[in-house]
Amino acid sequence: MIEKAAQSGIIINAVPFIQIRFREDRNITEQLEKLSGRELLAIVTSSNAVKAILRTISPPQCWKVACIEGATYHAVSQYWNPKNILYKGKNAAILSREITGNPSPLPAYFFCGHKRSDDLPLRFKDKSIALREIVVYDTLFTPQAADKHYDGILFFSPAAAESFFSANKVAPNSTLFAIGPATAQHIRLYAGQNVPVVTSEIHSQRAMIDLLIRYYTG
Repeated sequence: MIEKAAQSGIIINAVPFIQIRFREDRNITEQLEKLSGRELLAIVTSSNAVKAILRTISPPQCWKVACIEGATYHAVSQYWNPKNILYKGKNAAILSREITGNPSPLPAYFFCGHKRSDDLPLRFKDKSIALREIVVYDTLFTPQAADKHYDGILFFSPAAAESFFSANKVAPNSTLFAIGPATAQHIRLYAGQNVPVVTSEIHSQRAMIDLLIRYYTG
């Protein structure tokens, strides 16, 4: 992706502001092994959740899956038959509406990180639909001061935005890019509600880079 941007004359410096740590304690392992033989609806809104599950168990083909589009869908489709994917949405809020609008009779399990968005759990609660949540990874902040001016800054998660703004302020002439509305909302929370944010509706690095290239090259 960085090479693709470079071909359009855009130089990208990849600076990590978060670190993913998969949970591998005995409790998580026992829960996943117990659920691996049950029919259920597995909800994932991050490719990291998919990776965390598959570090412990093989992909249970008795599971049905609900996921967001982009990188998460790509990760799911590598291990589950497309017929097992019952719901898709551009982001967690849309996915939650898809599921609760036509709920599955299967028990729903939300596999997520500890910094997950509230959109999906709140939607289930509002609709009085049971949702079991299992945290399978942690998002650790690794903030650092940006040592140069950037024309554009790309944020790939709400947590990355929170970590970045804990150590930095944005220059008025820097353009901010967000992967999805939840990340855009977090950016505005720290940078100001009136700050313009160029937002990708598709949750993938490829979509973000394509958006960046279109923005700067027209």
